[in-house]
Amino acid sequence: MKVSDDVIETLTGEKCREVRLLEMCNAELLFIENIQKCVELRILNLRGNFIKEIENIYTLKNLWNLDLAHNELTSSEFILQLADLEGTF
Repeated sequence: MKVSDDVIETLTGEKCREVRLLEMCNAELLFIENIQKCVELRILNLRGNFIKEIENIYTLKNLWNLDLAHNELTSSEFILQLADLEGTF
């Protein structure tokens, strides 16, 4: 499964900018894109998927909790770009 621009728009419509919590645990996700549209996102839980990389997460200036445990990440360098994270798994 792929969470793309279309899916985010379908799930949240114009309210995407206001989403503060997004949980998609064990959803068999391969990747997620266009997450930067959720500019108010504070908590992102993608635990237990098959995600290898996540792009544009550094644009989420309000993000303070990120759970990517039990994925297939090939790099964790993107975390260095997230200054305000309090909890990262």
